[in-house]
Amino acid sequence: MQLGLAGALTLLALAPVIAAYYEARSDHALVRSREDIVWYSAHGDSYLQGAGALTLWGDTLSRVEPEHEHLLAVGDIVLIISETRVVTRVLSEDLRASRRRIQSL
Repeated sequence: MQLGLAGALTLLALAPVIAAYYEARSDHALVRSREDIVWYSAHGDSYLQGAGALTLWGDTLSRVEPEHEHLLAVGDIVLIISETRVVTRVLSEDLRASRRRIQSL
């Protein structure tokens, strides 16, 4: 229930941004071909890699291949952390409810 509500509120908050994106996309005919999508897409492991020019990560996570984008997606990390927090909260509430049911027996 709470997860669905959080998703709906997030979608509602992003609705103006999504609408502006699609309006700009249609106004300027910004459409990528299938080949462009494949060319610019990052691999799954590239979210754990950083370009050597990044001061924060340096060469620690850098495995730069010239044909792919390998910049660390900080936005994805924030999203993963927040989703993890929501899931752990829901699971902990379920665990507390189960303990209460067991104690009431």
